[in-house]
Parts: sequence; C-alpha cells; structure tokens
Amino acid sequence: VDVPTALFGEMNGGRDEDDGRDGGGGGTATGTATATRTAPSFATVLGVLMLPFVLISFNTVFKTHTTAGVIPEDATWAQYLMLLGNTSVALLITVIVAVLALGLRGRSMADVSTIMDNALGPICAVILITGAGGMFGGVLRLSGIGAALSDSLSNLGMSLILQAFIIATLLRVAQGSATVALTTTAGLISAAVADADLSSFQISLLVIAIAAGATVLSHVNDSGFWLVSRFFGMDVKTTLKTWTVMETTLGLSAFAIALALWVVA
Repeated sequence: VDVPTALFGEMNGGRDEDDGRDGGGGGTATGTATATRTAPSFATVLGVLMLPFVLISFNTVFKTHTTAGVIPEDATWAQYLMLLGNTSVALLITVIVAVLALGLRGRSMADVSTIMDNALGPICAVILITGAGGMFGGVLRLSGIGAALSDSLSNLGMSLILQAFIIATLLRVAQGSATVALTTTAGLISAAVADADLSSFQISLLVIAIAAGATVLSHVNDSGFWLVSRFFGMDVKTTLKTWTVMETTLGLSAFAIALALWVVA
C-alpha cells in the first residue's frame, strides 16, 4: 500500500524526488515519492493475539496458587503479575502493543489516531447493548423473577434438564447476554441439582442444556448479533435469517442430544 510523501516529510528531509520527467525548460518536474507499508509477520500477529490470554492467565494462576498457600499472599512480585492479569489492564496493554506493533508500520500517529476513531463507531452500539444486557440480567437476579420462574417450572413437574434449557432460553431472549443466561441459570438450579443427587454424567448433560438454551434465539439485544451484522455488512433482516437461525439450530441440536442421553442415562 502506497502513501503520499506528505505523510513522510520528515523521513526524506522534505525533498521531492525527480521522477525522471524533465519539463524541457530547465525546470525539474516533481514526482511523488512513496513509502511502502510492510505487512506484519505471522509471528507478530500471533503474539498480539496471544498477549491478552497470557496476561490474564497470570491473574488466574497466581491467585489460585496464593489461595492454596503455594505462593505467600504478601509476595510483591505475584501481586504485580496479578495486576497485569486484571482483564481491563491486560486488554489496555494489548491495545497499546497492537498500536505500536501494527499501527505504526508506515503510518504516522495521526493516521493511527484516525483509524482508531473510525473504529469506535461500529462498536459503540455493541458496547451499549452489552452493558444494557448485563444490567438487565442483574435486575432479573435481584428482583427474584428468575427464582420464581424456576419454582414455577418445578411445580409443573418438569425434569431438571428441561428446566435448565427453558430458564436459560428465557433469560437469553430477555436480556441478550449468553454469559448472564449461563451464570444466572446455573445459580437458580444449583440447589435443585444438589438435592437430586445426580451423577457426574447427568450434571454434564445439564451444563450442555444450559449452554444450548443460552445459545438459541440470538437477536437485536445480543452484542454478538451486532458484531456479526456490522462486520459482515448485513442488515438486521439478513442477520436474523442467517445468524439467528444458525445459533438456534446449533442450540436446539445440542439440547436434543443432551435430552436423548438424559433419558437413557
């Protein structure tokens, strides 16, 4: 990709190079020198992608070892690594590294700033919807609606696997976040699972049922829906016909398999 010399005035001393065409009158025609932006290597891209995983693992691993007593709680070096592993800090560090490693290859900081500003537009709606979904999930938990729903389904005589799927599906449709649907449903049925004295295999099937319910019917209140819509350039109607149908098919298929195994288990 070629960029005009104006972006690299300081790099070539502000001199325009002769493109070999003479005006014939003793004057020199000015050409447009170009600088080539080199693509980053595979190792560089892979390193940037893996950086947040490595940093976040610091927090998980060292916190686990500190709790277990393997590492002293007052170990300063462990505290610093755990700080780097904080999700927000790890992602911030990754963004900075990505800007330096990828953005500055043949670009000025002004160009990088423009690219980052333009990238904020498509994701603002996604961030807003994700935050609203998480807030709504908190309202559902604090209001007791989820617990009331779980009790109602139990009174109807439904099996635990059907309860898990239905509750996860309703929460998914209501607030959009699959993560909130997963964690809320698990918390709601945990007491019933403990009382039922299920085998490890049946508990695994319950987990699959919850995940299946949290996958189906992705629509306009799901941040994943808008990520697919924006980055693939699809309108809402097309995304509903493709992404929503695919997610629903995937969730129903997983639940059907789990339900069949639950019956024979």
